[in-house]
Amino acid sequence: MRAGRVVRIGWRVALATLLVGVVSAVVALMVAAAASRHGRGAGAGVRPVTDAQSLVANVPPTPPALRTPTDPANLSPAELYCLRVLGAEEEYRAAPFKRQGLQNGISSCVYFYEHPSERSARPTPPVHTTPEPCRPPRIPSGRSAGAGQVVDERQVEFGPAYLMENQWIALPPQDGHTVIAYAGTRKAGAALDDYSQGVVVVQGWVFAPCGANTEGDRADYPTPTKHGAVKIVDAVEETLKLQAKDGTIFYFDVASRQYVSGVPAAGTPAAASPATPAPSRTPGP
Repeated sequence: MRAGRVVRIGWRVALATLLVGVVSAVVALMVAAAASRHGRGAGAGVRPVTDAQSLVANVPPTPPALRTPTDPANLSPAELYCLRVLGAEEEYRAAPFKRQGLQNGISSCVYFYEHPSERSARPTPPVHTTPEPCRPPRIPSGRSAGAGQVVDERQVEFGPAYLMENQWIALPPQDGHTVIAYAGTRKAGAALDDYSQGVVVVQGWVFAPCGANTEGDRADYPTPTKHGAVKIVDAVEETLKLQAKDGTIFYFDVASRQYVSGVPAAGTPAAASPATPAPSRTPGP
């Protein structure tokens, strides 16, 4: 019994070995056939790509060599021009280690110097400018007085001979034109501190729509007597009431450009003061 079992096991092992051999032979034949077909395709003009060739194909190309810097003695007119524009000619000549960077830096300049037609053919980009906004004319603001307003502003530049106290502006401007009367004092003599002469300075003004105000001619009207600086304290229509440092009162009519004896009655012209001095004209700038 036991001997028969051993025989049967032996036959089974032999059969399994045979099957493995058959399968191996079949696989070998299939591989050979595939290799044969591949070989025929290569012979037809298709060359197989090896792993080494694949690695070489993935290597990036070598960048072109940079242009060798020109010897300073052989600089072209274009290179000289561009180096001088850059302010680097002396540096290029004196520092060899900087020549490569400078040569690269002027490459575009050199190209367009040597090809002016290409530079001129490039369209010039349009320049877009934003127009300046038109601002309304600047008229100093103050307190209402007669046919205008009094502005208590002393910053008026008529020169060192004048010290102004305030001003009166006729409003509203007629077609942009108006008159400003400045009140203060003017040097009366050679002494540096002699500001005993009161004065009214009348000047025309044009207030432009966009704020470009212009000055007209001006004229000085000294007070009939010297009582120091005068200041505008009130107005009736265009007649100004002036008060001097010592309290003396004067009246000046802007419309007629003269001192008057007082505020005119409604509907009547101002009466001129008999002591009105002649004005001194000062042309505007």
